[in-house]
Amino acid sequence: MSKENKESKKDPELVYWDNKIGKITKPVDNSGFKDFYKKYINLNEIEDNEEESTFYEDQFYLYIKNKINDFIYGEKDNIIFFLGAGASVLGNKWEYGKTMSRLACEIINNLYFLDNNRKSNEEKLLSFQEFANLSNIKKPDNLKRKVADVLGNKKDKLPDFELEDFMSTLNQILSLAGEQHELFGSIENSDFIKQVKNTGDSIQQQITKLVQYKNYPFNASEESFQHLSIMKLLMSKLDKDESKLEMVTTNYDRVIEEAAEKGNITIFDGFGFDSNHVFNDGWFDWNLSKKSKESNTNEVEYNPNVIDLLKIHGSIDWVREKKDIVKKRSVRNRKKNQVMIFPSSDKYKQSYDKPYFELMSRFQNLLRKPNTWLITSGFSFNDDHISRMIIDAVKVNSGLRVLVTDYSLYNSSYDKIKDLISNNYDVAILKASMNDKDENHGLHFYLN
Repeated sequence: MSKENKESKKDPELVYWDNKIGKITKPVDNSGFKDFYKKYINLNEIEDNEEESTFYEDQFYLYIKNKINDFIYGEKDNIIFFLGAGASVLGNKWEYGKTMSRLACEIINNLYFLDNNRKSNEEKLLSFQEFANLSNIKKPDNLKRKVADVLGNKKDKLPDFELEDFMSTLNQILSLAGEQHELFGSIENSDFIKQVKNTGDSIQQQITKLVQYKNYPFNASEESFQHLSIMKLLMSKLDKDESKLEMVTTNYDRVIEEAAEKGNITIFDGFGFDSNHVFNDGWFDWNLSKKSKESNTNEVEYNPNVIDLLKIHGSIDWVREKKDIVKKRSVRNRKKNQVMIFPSSDKYKQSYDKPYFELMSRFQNLLRKPNTWLITSGFSFNDDHISRMIIDAVKVNSGLRVLVTDYSLYNSSYDKIKDLISNNYDVAILKASMNDKDENHGLHFYLN
């Protein structure tokens, strides 16, 4: 079969799939939307007054919205909103949010000055040739060209390079050098090890710098974060007065904190409300309440504007000071002992350290509670230790329903989720971006 024929036979774009109604794919044109309307919506062939050109398309998305409402119908004592890297992406200017591929390209460009406007810093770092070699890329110029394509928005993914794998390679070299002093004792090898360490440290500094966004736009323009509006929407769906919306994220940025502050929402994130801001897992067990004025009993009223926030990979404003984890309000440059799990394929090992272990354990316990609804946004299920935790919870907790949402549902990691749906578990998958405008069928549109 020719390349052209292969491309013409691409699978239809998956929009929604659950274990009750099966797969729903997007029609290719208005005629397809009209056929869908007649087959699944206007079953009684009632005469419609189709005046708007988008009538049938709008009905298609409203149909999916209704099916999502059917899927999540019932008591919801607990709602977990899990945000991955894609939830911080806003628009196509990349001022806010980075996919892993985009983040890798910006780091490579910043370290090796591929725009040729500045002198390379390769004396302290691995040479670009060595960088490519350790990435199993034979021709550095190919890597340079592909990085330029991604940064120029000609491509949306950097092929043949994974930042997590590269960081793991650097960590393995440093670990081996520490164990084999004689093998790496020569001056030449010693210089190489220093360059490996400097390259790894520089990548971590770049990550910290690149996720420090300023002036977050919340519902103020065509391109604005929807975190605040969706948080309020989900908080209103909780059925118990004492329940708190559980926000969980792998992101280091402060989008959730800024959104909560703008919406006058109190956050329990494991840090106290005093000036020291020292991490203590016990803070998650607290709530805000007061004695009811309309009763002579001991009944209490709970403040509805309260959420828990579990940043399971750390945060740009957390640092380790002696035995304590402390939150710093201002973070300009990377500090020593920063509390962040940086990308690497073996990062699950770090999740056993404080505070990650406490946060992951709490997340796992939340997934095992009855009458729980988990929504994921922008999480590709590439983190094995997290995806395994969610999948195991689905299999053992019959009271857990999961709605997986992302702007793209086509990667090998989503196959694990699709297997759950095929085996009749209460899981659904939805093509929807966190920060699309409501009328463009973003996540807010479907949940509202």
